[in-house]
Amino acid sequence: MATFSMEPADSTVGIWSPKPGRYAQEFLQLKTSGPGSTLSQVEMGRVLTEATDVLSHCVPPTSPRGTTALLVVGYVQSGKTLSFTTVAALARDNGFGVVIVLAGTTKNLKSQSEDRLEADLGLGQLQTAWTLEKNPAIGDEPELRRIVTNWRRRRDGYSTREKPALLLTVLKNATRLRSAAKVLARLDLAGVPVLVIDDESDQASLNTRARANLMNGGDATSETYDSIVELREALPQHSYLQYTATPQANLLLAISDVLNPSYAKVIAPGDSYTGGRYFFRERPMDVIRELPTLDVFDPDNPPTEAPESLQQALRIFLLGAAAVALAEEQVNRSMMVQASQKTAPHATYAQWLQDLLIAWSGLLRNGDQAVRSQILCDFQSAYDDLSRTVADLPELDELLGVVGEVCDEVRVIQVNSVGAEKNIKWTSDQFWILVGGQKLDRGFTVEGLTVSYVPRNIAENSDVLQQRGRFFGYRASYIGFCRVFLPRSSIQAFSGYVKDEEFLRDSLAKFGGAPLSRWRRSFLLHRDIARLTRTSAVGRRLRRVRLDEGWTYPRSMHETTSDVVHNLELLNGYATALRQDSNLVDMASFPGIVDRRTGSAPNLLSERRQVQEILNFLVELRFSDPVDQMLITSVALALSATDQPISGVDVVLVSDLRTDGQQGRTLGALRKNLFVGRSPEGVIDVNQLRYSGDRALQRNERPTLHLRKVLMRDMEGKLAPVPWIAIHFPSRLAHELVIEEF
Repeated sequence: MATFSMEPADSTVGIWSPKPGRYAQEFLQLKTSGPGSTLSQVEMGRVLTEATDVLSHCVPPTSPRGTTALLVVGYVQSGKTLSFTTVAALARDNGFGVVIVLAGTTKNLKSQSEDRLEADLGLGQLQTAWTLEKNPAIGDEPELRRIVTNWRRRRDGYSTREKPALLLTVLKNATRLRSAAKVLARLDLAGVPVLVIDDESDQASLNTRARANLMNGGDATSETYDSIVELREALPQHSYLQYTATPQANLLLAISDVLNPSYAKVIAPGDSYTGGRYFFRERPMDVIRELPTLDVFDPDNPPTEAPESLQQALRIFLLGAAAVALAEEQVNRSMMVQASQKTAPHATYAQWLQDLLIAWSGLLRNGDQAVRSQILCDFQSAYDDLSRTVADLPELDELLGVVGEVCDEVRVIQVNSVGAEKNIKWTSDQFWILVGGQKLDRGFTVEGLTVSYVPRNIAENSDVLQQRGRFFGYRASYIGFCRVFLPRSSIQAFSGYVKDEEFLRDSLAKFGGAPLSRWRRSFLLHRDIARLTRTSAVGRRLRRVRLDEGWTYPRSMHETTSDVVHNLELLNGYATALRQDSNLVDMASFPGIVDRRTGSAPNLLSERRQVQEILNFLVELRFSDPVDQMLITSVALALSATDQPISGVDVVLVSDLRTDGQQGRTLGALRKNLFVGRSPEGVIDVNQLRYSGDRALQRNERPTLHLRKVLMRDMEGKLAPVPWIAIHFPSRLAHELVIEEF
């Protein structure tokens, strides 16, 4: 059996040092060489490294008591289940006696998680690692007590034979959680290390009365949250791991909240993962298809017949399924349709798809040559689309030869609260079309998904939008067959969310293993998305800052004498460094900028200064006004957040930092307009223009930082120079940020 080594990268210093043993090695071996395995030893080595890092921040198994809450952040459909099953196997090797998995809010999601646990941990075989119990209830205590007692005897050296640890799965609703809590409270778990894994932890688990408490000073709690707290109170020594791809709500819990995580770990996807960056940044022209406006589902004016875009999506799916059939590959291929949150439209779309499958099957099997020619014409554009991304696609005639048979095999089902199909058994059929709404949004894995048809407009919350990306996943091996049909607004929102997600992951990763209590919450937010998450669960005060294209500047850099003195020294020192380090250029030498003034020093430009240099300068500035401080924090975040390459930041010494010719400015005038305007005002003819104005002093392809000194009257009425800054953002770098207020 191969021995898996941990990768040294991306790990932090934990509280203790877990070591992989027999059970972790057997688990990793199964994942790389067992039936249906697709992961390499290198990939599983990385997963083991991350799992070890997570477990090392949990309460050590040697501690007699103690609790903690941790956050583990992955991508949507990226292998979070693999991560926590690895953590569970590693915990088994390192002295944990009980692992509890809060496995979804619906029965189908719970069953999906249980199936994965049973397969990954080898629970279908006689073994000594685990005893699985589902939804423990009153009356189960004797059996659970026997399992824990035997495990404890083995740990304490009173037994020579290995004894299984206890693995519990619990449906995430208040009734089931409270029942489990009562059972566990009767087991006497003192000295038994417990690991609680909350899958999709941002859903249902959190206190939905947090916002109200923040506003009115109350301490109300929601039912499911209460039941999780009760469960944790039954466990004297435990760690609570919150797994999610959308951690916005978890990160915005009140500081005093018992679920507030103390540490965050960002986990990487496997090599074959295709997520938001691939779909909306790297290869959108390959896989994304914009839906016509009339095909976007409108509940007030629903379509009366199958839209042509739906038919095209179905054709692409059938051709891909036919290619699998011709190659005799034993893999699933699936299509997903999400038209509405309400269930009634699901039946309509499902019926349209079923009718199309029946009609096309009949025409291909029994139609005359004219009919077949028409079918060939209809499928030609779908074939042309696929052939651009699939290099070895069989000829269209060959595919159509089996499309009729594939039409007969496709299972069309509704996945909703009224649908007949509660738990999909993927091995029962090869080809599937799933029609649904909310139940296809979160945590649901669609095997072999190639075509997604989502004629719904964007979600109001960022985390809801992210969870709608069911088409993300491990699809690199067949990505050429994948297509996603979306309205323009959703395409734009997904494209923006990718940047937002990367910013958050980078922020958490850079923070490393430091306590999250020291991390000031800050998020990018695409302008078309109303909120980060549902407001009811937010327990912190936030401010949304919009950095539009154009100029922005602080409003109160004059207020505190000590700040003015400090900022003047900083400004003068940086200007001296610029003069020594670069060839300053008079901006009047650039096309479009006119400066024929007499008695004013030139505006000097230093081009392409390094972003980190600018960030270092901004961080050193002092602001007594918290609004100004938040603005500069936002500017710094925006500069460091961009996923588009910046060739640098241009710095302008306005009037070479001199105050010659200034008559003194009032605060009211400064706040209204920091900049000296065009002169003469309203002149259009460049030949008559004396000065094109301060706002023109920027190169639109890069951010521009203005440094200036403004003459203002002090408390004694004397004129004194005050340092001031302004920054210009090109349109491609405009951002909105959500920042925690202190």
